[in-house]
Amino acid sequence: MRFKVMHPTFYMAIGLSGSGKSTILDHVFEREVIVEPDAIRKEITGSVSDQSKDFVVWKEAAKRVNGNLEKMGLAVLDATSTKSSLRKQFLKNIPAGVRKVAIVFQPQGSDEEIVDKLYSRIQKDLKSGKDRSNVPQEVIPRPLQQFKDG
Repeated sequence: MRFKVMHPTFYMAIGLSGSGKSTILDHVFEREVIVEPDAIRKEITGSVSDQSKDFVVWKEAAKRVNGNLEKMGLAVLDATSTKSSLRKQFLKNIPAGVRKVAIVFQPQGSDEEIVDKLYSRIQKDLKSGKDRSNVPQEVIPRPLQQFKDG
């Protein structure tokens, strides 16, 4: 572990797809404490993009987060969580007494610049072979607005 946990802590990364969440989290935290719903989605459906079983995916993510908290006192959720209502719902699964910390990846620039930057990052990742959702450029403004709203 890269740092000592003094109090059970849950970190939730908040940001848009392509904003650098996974990259930064991988540099800060040990891999075993990070829970990625995209990886769970691939385990369950065979594809990181198949959202047909998301209820099961998020139930498993909560189970893994709580397992990490119990075993290691530390859990990190690496997910595109732009809607505050979904974040609040997930936080209800975190046991009382656990410190909850948000790590917000705030995009900079105009909406058009942000969309272009995120789309370019997603395409670069896909070209390099990273297994990630191929978010169409025209879809990015919707989660961007959700992110700004809440």
